[in-house]
Amino acid sequence: MADKLCSGIDLFAGSKSTVNIGTTMSAFTRDVATQFILGKDYRNLDTENFNAGMTAVLQRSGAIWWVTKDIPWLGPTMKSLPLSFMEKIVDDATKYFLSFLKVRGSIAAYAAKDREDKNWRTIMDDILKSSLPPDAKTFGRISDEVGAITGAAFKTTAHTLRQVLYHVYSNKSIIFRLRAELSTLRENSNNDLAPLEQLPYLTAVLMEGPRLSPGVATRLARIAPDRGLIYGKWRIPAGAPCVSSAHPQLCFRQLNPADSLAWAELYIATAALVRRFDFQLHEAGPKDVLCVSDQFICGTEDTGGIKALARKVYN
Repeated sequence: MADKLCSGIDLFAGSKSTVNIGTTMSAFTRDVATQFILGKDYRNLDTENFNAGMTAVLQRSGAIWWVTKDIPWLGPTMKSLPLSFMEKIVDDATKYFLSFLKVRGSIAAYAAKDREDKNWRTIMDDILKSSLPPDAKTFGRISDEVGAITGAAFKTTAHTLRQVLYHVYSNKSIIFRLRAELSTLRENSNNDLAPLEQLPYLTAVLMEGPRLSPGVATRLARIAPDRGLIYGKWRIPAGAPCVSSAHPQLCFRQLNPADSLAWAELYIATAALVRRFDFQLHEAGPKDVLCVSDQFICGTEDTGGIKALARKVYN
């Protein structure tokens, strides 16, 4: 998948057309995630402009989340509307998302069938073969899980990659040091995760990604509907939403990149791009990466993405 990512950027290399790094990273993480979760390649990296419409819809999803938190019945109502009806009233960008929902539904229906003749094994198969109760393996539940897992895999990893690449290509000394370290590996080893994990400087650079990018800006509230909660000297009444703050810096020592698909994406994509391309950032700045609003994910001041002129690196 990293080779396909680089092939897409190759089309812009040496030209006066800018490539949108944010859109390409979103396309990359979507294709990787859907293959692992659903067993299907949506080919975002093969489409013109890396399916930018889908990226735009995901970035605007915060508006729906705000409203449905305060109007709980609106979410189920919208979900009950036929997709064919929604396609008639939404803009072109949203139609990309609706087409994803259509295919997601058919795949979830197939995944809900516990069949032995499947020629792939996905996360959905693991759920079906787990010890979860039957009501946790219904089509509706699996469809919801597909939406939650794919959404998390799309947005958080893509935003972290954007953070890493923005800071790497804003500082030439980082680029030079990364390339020097990557040059110690054999040629065409970008897709081999194990040797990349052994590179201390690359690992240090990537570890800054989650620190700078929290993945999601919100904290999902939890509610005890039938009882009050005692916390220290305070009593939280039944039905009151509770939320806690996250401190990711306390968890870094527990992270094991080898066990995480997201970390594999960070290592492989970053190494491949740094070795093959120079990016001259075009009118990019903190406005493209700093979190300024809660869109469930991190909302940035400029939602247009990080644009850059690409040039191939010849060793």
